Amino acid sequence: MSRPAGTPGSVKSAVPSIRSPRLAPHGPIAYKCLAHDTLEIDQVVAVGSLPSGSLIAQPTADRPPDAKRLGLDYKWQVLLCTVIGTFMTMLDSTIVNIALPKMAAIFAVSLSDVQLVVTSYMLSLAVIIPATGYLSDTLGVKRLYLLTMALFTGGSLLCGLAWSNDSMIVFRIIQGLGGGMMGPLGMTMLYRAVPLKERNSVMGLYGVPLILAPVLGPTLGGYIVEYLDWRIIFTLNVPLGIIGILLGSALLRESEIIRNLTFDWKGFVLSAIGFSTLLLGLSDGTSDGWTST
Repeated sequence: MSRPAGTPGSVKSAVPSIRSPRLAPHGPIAYKCLAHDTLEIDQVVAVGSLPSGSLIAQPTADRPPDAKRLGLDYKWQVLLCTVIGTFMTMLDSTIVNIALPKMAAIFAVSLSDVQLVVTSYMLSLAVIIPATGYLSDTLGVKRLYLLTMALFTGGSLLCGLAWSNDSMIVFRIIQGLGGGMMGPLGMTMLYRAVPLKERNSVMGLYGVPLILAPVLGPTLGGYIVEYLDWRIIFTLNVPLGIIGILLGSALLRESEIIRNLTFDWKGFVLSAIGFSTLLLGLSDGTSDGWTST
């Protein structure tokens, strides 16, 4: 029994139409699909099963083929790696507050002075975020994510070794510069790895540590300060950071690097000044008064 012309027997489902394809004169062609496109390809079609001039969909660097490691699809591998970094960053935004009176007594400074330990971290988080897009395009998302996690982990270790309030402030700035980029980079990798129809559910799971970490911070910090050593608040990030770096090195895939980009120094400086003054005002408003100058 003959089949209709152009209907190969090995093709299980029709290939969806592709917008504005570039047709090759002979043989099959490859069409690149970015992770943010609406096109979804669920069937892998063998090249030899299509007639000459047909279209096939091949994954690219932005949408690599599924390869299970740890028994997980790639989107879950990315989620696992990004959740670790996001959880550490958000946890550090609240866990330190409980230790401020202890740190003020040890460093022999006032509570207003030791409050800069928290403020400096939040300022560095806000200042570095606008530069994340440029750095990820020029260095690669995976490489930058691993660098920022290493910077955050190293800053956490230095905070645990701080000998004065001034040194703690400097180390918290280092920690914040690494932590500020992990959130945007994590969302970038998830958007590239997760198909559009699954994005809402995966992003919902990604948001869990954003909610839990600030809530767990004061409770965990209070227990550590009361029964353990307050420096563990910072060194707790070191093993988590090492695990995150190892998992990211093994599981994540590098993105395409874009050359010859120009960095917007004016915009970066203006945004840094704006964000820092706004956060500093909100931080000191309760102690200095909202009408103080």
